[in-house]
Amino acid sequence: IQRSHRGLDLVGIFAAGDQYSGFADERGQFNWHEVSSHHLDWSVHGEGGRAAKASYAGFDFEDQVLAERAEDMRESLSALAAGTKTLEPGEYPVFLSPSAMDELFSLLSWGGFSARAQHTRTTPLLKLVEGHTQLSDELAIGENTRDGLSPDFDGLGFRRPAVVPLVAAGRHAGALVSPRSAAEFDLEANGANAYESP
Repeated sequence: IQRSHRGLDLVGIFAAGDQYSGFADERGQFNWHEVSSHHLDWSVHGEGGRAAKASYAGFDFEDQVLAERAEDMRESLSALAAGTKTLEPGEYPVFLSPSAMDELFSLLSWGGFSARAQHTRTTPLLKLVEGHTQLSDELAIGENTRDGLSPDFDGLGFRRPAVVPLVAAGRHAGALVSPRSAAEFDLEANGANAYESP
């Protein structure tokens, strides 16, 4: 980390190691999951209080990938140092960085994909859920337990499907359903946590 970011003012947090999850009950149900991963969340700071933020997570830490991210951070700092431009109100094409997309999805996770929020009409994606709007046909969003860090069971022992489609071809495709919401709204639980967030 230090070698690839030499000369940059870096602050962040790095976590790596093995994670174990298990569940057993008196009826003989037993679930076990283990995975090794890493996550680096950091920012580099330039003049004038401007900063660029990034995240690197995965199963295998690759120095070359980190070096490429560090170079991207240098380019971002250069762009930020170029100054600001005031835009008039209107529509503009934009590029959202991966970290910006992460921030958007963090906001959407607060009730956006929750079965409870969808049934009580408090989801921020209500127009999408009710079919009044759609996103790009190229957009698909789902909770992918099969290829992720989370176990394929929840804290109560309920199994999770390998993938739960939430948006398909830009249209609403499903929700994260906790056991409580399943009972209340007559749905099938899909291993979602109590908050029904990814």
